[in-house]
Amino acid sequence: EILAPKFSPDASQLAFLWDRGEAKGFDVYVKLIGETTPLRLTNAPADIFGLTWSPDGHRVAVLRPGEGSGVFAVSALSGPERRLAEVQFPSWPSIGLDWSPDGKWLAFPDKNSVGGPSSIFLFSLETGERRQLTTPVSPSSDSLPVFSPDSSLVAFVRLRAGLTADVFVVPVQGGESKKITFIDAAFEGIDWTPDGKQLIIGALSR
Repeated sequence: EILAPKFSPDASQLAFLWDRGEAKGFDVYVKLIGETTPLRLTNAPADIFGLTWSPDGHRVAVLRPGEGSGVFAVSALSGPERRLAEVQFPSWPSIGLDWSPDGKWLAFPDKNSVGGPSSIFLFSLETGERRQLTTPVSPSSDSLPVFSPDSSLVAFVRLRAGLTADVFVVPVQGGESKKITFIDAAFEGIDWTPDGKQLIIGALSR
């Protein structure tokens, strides 16, 4: 099974998760567009809740749950992983990870307590600041954060009881989240158009 395909910033490479059909968990692979053989970047099959590229295309970052959970980065040419940020309570189905185009922030879902709702958190790569960006009311939870091309906004999915959801947008500097879809669907993924004026949404209507 192959999951979470992500183009590099220059669209020359594709990163993805692959379990090689072995049911032992997923590793990260990178494939040059037009080539047939992917490069394996990690060698510790496990659950991975998010995948993203660094803005310069030199690294791929993943969100790992479980013991030692956190955001880790590895060179797109392979090598050792390096922890970028701690994640306290990663849990399914609150998934996703994104690196802001200006290189300053990581966005991922996390909790303040085991039983609390999953919110979108920002982690500053410059200062180490960890900041809660969204405040869903339980049993709702937030996931799949994606920065706008100018790094000023974060789009995300708010999941409600019954596994239906809608897309919201919130300023990176904080403030009220704005609901922008009203289709009450199951979302497979979201992304911004390059001009930042629209969102592309993959959804299954219920």
